[in-house]
Amino acid sequence: MGEVRTDVEIINPETKQSIFVNALVDSGAVVPMVGRDVIEAIGVKPDAKAIVYLADDSSIEMDKVEMVKLKIDERGTGCSLLVGDYGIEPLIGQVVLEQLDLLIDCQKQKLVKRTNSPAFTSYKLK
Repeated sequence: MGEVRTDVEIINPETKQSIFVNALVDSGAVVPMVGRDVIEAIGVKPDAKAIVYLADDSSIEMDKVEMVKLKIDERGTGCSLLVGDYGIEPLIGQVVLEQLDLLIDCQKQKLVKRTNSPAFTSYKLK
């Protein structure tokens, strides 16, 4: 699979301040991650901590923001995100893809809406 990137709007749910970033879609990541500069730009401060396990099985403690709103391709969701160092590459992981009902199209190297839910997200409750 090649590199898949997408434009993401990150919104402070309290003030409605937002910022657009271009993020790497990482199917191996679970939650999204942005740099400290991104959350500062929308007036959000970390309000929790998380233990994060890396690809080499090591772990680190990271700051976390419990609630922001993310929008990709006119679909939005509330979620938490990890906060990395200033200037790190934003990542979108599995949780956001599931919440927004988006799939990775490997051939076109982009995110696509699930064919049975092109207008808005769909969920299974069975």
